[in-house]
Amino acid sequence: MAVLNVKEDWQRRTAEESTDGASATRVYTVEFDEADDVAKRPLMALYATGIPRRYQVHPYNAWLYVRNKTVNTISTCVYEVTVNYDVRSSIDRGNDSDPFLHPLDEEWEVSWTFEIIQKKIDRDVNGKPLCNSAGASFDPPIMKDVYVLVLRIDRNEAGYNSVLAATFLDSVNLYPFWGFGTGLVRCSMINGTKARKSNLTYWKVSYEFKIMTAEYQGVFEGWNLRLIDEGFREIVDGEPQAITNNVEGVSMQVAEPWPLNGNGVALTPAETADPANYYIHTFKMYPEKDFTLLGL
Repeated sequence: MAVLNVKEDWQRRTAEESTDGASATRVYTVEFDEADDVAKRPLMALYATGIPRRYQVHPYNAWLYVRNKTVNTISTCVYEVTVNYDVRSSIDRGNDSDPFLHPLDEEWEVSWTFEIIQKKIDRDVNGKPLCNSAGASFDPPIMKDVYVLVLRIDRNEAGYNSVLAATFLDSVNLYPFWGFGTGLVRCSMINGTKARKSNLTYWKVSYEFKIMTAEYQGVFEGWNLRLIDEGFREIVDGEPQAITNNVEGVSMQVAEPWPLNGNGVALTPAETADPANYYIHTFKMYPEKDFTLLGL
């Protein structure tokens, strides 16, 4: 019991493309000897060596796979196998609108959302420092809900560079990025997932950026840390000295951090009444990176 010959009929090859997709057909002739079981021949022809297997890629079109095969009887020893190629099923295609589009040519997915975070604040909307009547800041500090704009970009890439991703993660933009000024955009995620489409291997890379849009008196301060210049000591004649305050004619050391002028000198009680006299320290908390190198 054996298959004597498997031969493709090249003249009966077909191919078709339409708005619904593409398809192709190949036809093979399978010849048997007379010693085998006739009832088995259709199945033997279906799986004979040389007949393409199901889901096998078309030799001239990487987007087409064997969808199904049929067997017709020509004679007791000759059978015809028709192999139908089609675009792979929706399970394999996902939501691709064009199954023949190269993965790297697919459009990016871009989304904008908002996230609420708790942020320590030291001024009100008019820039007035949040202090008690003695000019000292509140302890614990005042917290406020701040809306952070979140930009997410999903795109296909030829590879995923984990070292590059680690370099940019938790950094802020050195130059304007997507319309936002320096220091406003923090990279919070660069994830990569290996994927396959047809016989092409690529990576689905997801980027997430958090944008601090809160401003004080028209100034965007981004992800910098802001602190009122204050403490229990001031600099007098080049030496640190405890800050004291007159309480009912008695000079007493302050019990709470006292505002300083930015040069280590304590403000007078009268000066604490004017927000313009308060000195605000600004500290950069994240390294600055050139986000343009990400190609976004």
